[in-house]
Amino acid sequence: MKIKILFARILVWILILCMVGVFLAQLVFANMAIPSTPPQNITVYDIGYESEGGQNWFVQFRWGAPTYPPEATGDKTQIFYFNRVKRGTGELESDVLEFTLNHTDTSLSTSGYGIELDHGTIYQFYGRSHYTYGELGQYEFLSGKSNTVKFLTNLEFGAELISGTNEIRIVWDDVWDTDGRIDYRILISDTSGFTQPPSIPDIIGANIGKEGSRVTASNGKLEYIYTNALPGREYSIKIIPLVDSDIAVIPEEELPVIKVKTEIILKAKKMGETSDNIRWMLFWDPIIKGAIGDTTFTKVEYKLYRYDQTGRETFFALVTDKDRYEMNIPPGDVEKYKYKVEAVAYKPDGSSVPFYSTTQVALVEQIPEHPAAPEFVSGFPTADPVPLYFDELLTSNSATLLWIAPYTGDGKVDTDIYYDLYLVENTEDIKNLPLTRKIGSNLSMTQGNEVRDSDTGKLIVYKYTISNLKPNAIYYCVMIARKNYLTESSGGFMLTMPYLSDPAIKVIITRPDTEEDKPLAPPSPPFRPAPGDSVGKTEIKLQMEKSWLELYNPEMKKWLYVIRENDPEAGSENSIYNKYNSFTYEEYLENAALPDGDERK
Repeated sequence: MKIKILFARILVWILILCMVGVFLAQLVFANMAIPSTPPQNITVYDIGYESEGGQNWFVQFRWGAPTYPPEATGDKTQIFYFNRVKRGTGELESDVLEFTLNHTDTSLSTSGYGIELDHGTIYQFYGRSHYTYGELGQYEFLSGKSNTVKFLTNLEFGAELISGTNEIRIVWDDVWDTDGRIDYRILISDTSGFTQPPSIPDIIGANIGKEGSRVTASNGKLEYIYTNALPGREYSIKIIPLVDSDIAVIPEEELPVIKVKTEIILKAKKMGETSDNIRWMLFWDPIIKGAIGDTTFTKVEYKLYRYDQTGRETFFALVTDKDRYEMNIPPGDVEKYKYKVEAVAYKPDGSSVPFYSTTQVALVEQIPEHPAAPEFVSGFPTADPVPLYFDELLTSNSATLLWIAPYTGDGKVDTDIYYDLYLVENTEDIKNLPLTRKIGSNLSMTQGNEVRDSDTGKLIVYKYTISNLKPNAIYYCVMIARKNYLTESSGGFMLTMPYLSDPAIKVIITRPDTEEDKPLAPPSPPFRPAPGDSVGKTEIKLQMEKSWLELYNPEMKKWLYVIRENDPEAGSENSIYNKYNSFTYEEYLENAALPDGDERK
């Protein structure tokens, strides 16, 4: 019996030793894999657009095929990776995209494989080789990294004329490298070559956001306002990214061009009346004589045209070296005609440059005046297609502003209103707004900003989203409305002048990253200009209440401020309070008097 037990134990140990031996043999075999080389000498072979007009951007890579050992008897592949430089921080995000190719492939095009990359972003690209081996292909080997190449994807950019001026707004992607923002060169030229405007100094990325920089950064975009354009011309604009030599970019000659046409801004002014006629003056922004860039004009002729109600054109006046024309009109003809001005400027050698305009104006007088301050609202319950509320749109890193759309005296939407937007974190900055805190200049509201009433279809509110905010933080958003008028300067010539509104202030308290985080401040502290004359020439008086009352609005599903009993704003004609942002003190007393248990309380 003992011999049988001893024999069984010996047999068990033999089996264990055999299994360990097999395991160690397999382990040694696995560790004896002969390395394969990574893809060799990766280069950016081509980068640009597949079609004219800046359409279908692509980048193409080429490399030498990796070398695999004879032991690579299983699957052999190449794996390629994209790293991305994060916009706004320069942080390198590793392996955001992975792509596998056959082991014999030696090229890759993003368009050919449907690879979608973010525009205006710097990427890194590298590869590894991979193979499996063993009788069952149960082992695998991944090579080291190949060389890394860097490239910049296509820039998205746009340019438009600012209404009421000949200033051109240029907006493009805010590109970051690992050491900060990149630099840019903006090229602007007259498409006909007749006049070449003053060049724009190179934009240094490290200076953006500092005093003296003319570039505004907001929501992943950069903005520059070009102020040296002549009236009645067409300009070509191109953005050239200035990057380090190791970053592949689209060749300068292949970069897309945007064309913008300026206008000769024409306005009308009523001068007086006689027994038979009404005296009107047409005036316009002049073509400046003298040196403009590399061009000099010695004489400018303005041609005035009149259009009847059928659109028939009649030339009726030639004005030389002046920016206005006075005429007597019978009262019955005031509404019959519209007017247009074009110009011809002459160089010292007698050659000429035409300046065109398509704008036709009626004899309707515009009196320059400051626009009303934007009126922020906390919600729009009847918005189409769904109700909108500021608090519901608020996130940890974004806020959507809502304010009343401005209308003219004749009941039309005032599309000539533009907005400047500042975002500050210190109340002291509100008194003297730093240029470095401006996040938007001459913002125009487009169809995407419009919010209409679901019942009437009428435009009621504008919306604008601010992104890239910090979680659990307090911001003060300052909005100033502006409207441009053609006015007479102290020197006697006409120029475009902006008229600004009083500032409107909105407190933004972003949500925490997680529900467990506690906010740094109450959810909605009453913060606004102080009652009375709060806005002066050099200062703004602000008021933030330390304690206040709120009532719950079941229809809006949110808490609203209760107006103080003796608040002077409550009864004023232009009160900031309305049913969408507050309850009256009387409504509070009525609610407080309800018996406990009443569902309305």
